Amino acid sequence: MRSLTQILFLIFSISVNAQSISEYEKQLNIEPISNNAKEIRVYKKYAISTGLELFIFYFDDSSNKYKAEYYYVTVDKKNNKLVKKLDLESIYNMEFNALNLFLSHAKYLPSEQKIWYKFIPKPDIFIEDGYIYHIIGKPMSIIDGISYSIQIQDNDSYNEVEYSNPESYLKNYPEIDELQTINEFLDFIKSSFGIYKN
Repeated sequence: MRSLTQILFLIFSISVNAQSISEYEKQLNIEPISNNAKEIRVYKKYAISTGLELFIFYFDDSSNKYKAEYYYVTVDKKNNKLVKKLDLESIYNMEFNALNLFLSHAKYLPSEQKIWYKFIPKPDIFIEDGYIYHIIGKPMSIIDGISYSIQIQDNDSYNEVEYSNPESYLKNYPEIDELQTINEFLDFIKSSFGIYKN
């Protein structure tokens, strides 16, 4: 029962601390993803600071090309928040990037809450002196760190998920395939565009 209470508290803490995508859009002064677009957005939020970064990869109808942009929040000398925008270049061809990103299994990922059961160790059940015992393990939890909110709009298909500390959790739970998928997706963006490096 105590473990269940801890898990519920952790999930509640994550949901209370998480900002919504619409709040991120307001902070960065950008429009929401349009329907029937080919666009990927990856928001990187730091838990203990006002830091917010955004990677956008999209097909630009006017130029008939894929483009990538990077937004980040910084502060000036007077402690005013500023939003900076960069047009990104890649070490790869943009069509190659599009195939890797839009064909990634990241667009099928369930929410982190739906896979939370995979973080809970299986209980140890044993018999000793005629009594049945079971020991329930508790999942590792990282309160502090980085969360990623991901939106993938691929024409008429849309997925939106948020994962907290996927890099750290993968080190401790390498068998969880959803963590493998999200990290492969993020690693491709990091290496291709040279962003999100901790």
